[in-house]
Amino acid sequence: MRRLFVVSLVLAGALNAAEAQVQVEPPEFLVVEGRVTWISAQRMVVAPANDFAVNVDLRRISQADQRMISQNDYVIITGQYLRPTRTMLALSIRVISPWFPQNP
Repeated sequence: MRRLFVVSLVLAGALNAAEAQVQVEPPEFLVVEGRVTWISAQRMVVAPANDFAVNVDLRRISQADQRMISQNDYVIITGQYLRPTRTMLALSIRVISPWFPQNP
């Protein structure tokens, strides 16, 4: 009788541990809107309005999409932060409009 009780406790503990391992938090997706201040083949720097510039990693973006982006364009970027760095991994980029200076 005592063995049955111990075995049932061990099984209950194992089931609770298995449930705890299954519950994985989904990744956070971030959306940044701003002006492209610098762009290269694999990196880009975007400056949101009234905020600090964001380093963007472009490895997951196709070259066809990258060719449509130029410096001073306004873009919306969806991605994830690469921890522990301060770089954002871009998953999608959409060009809102080209930048035109307001004052000559």
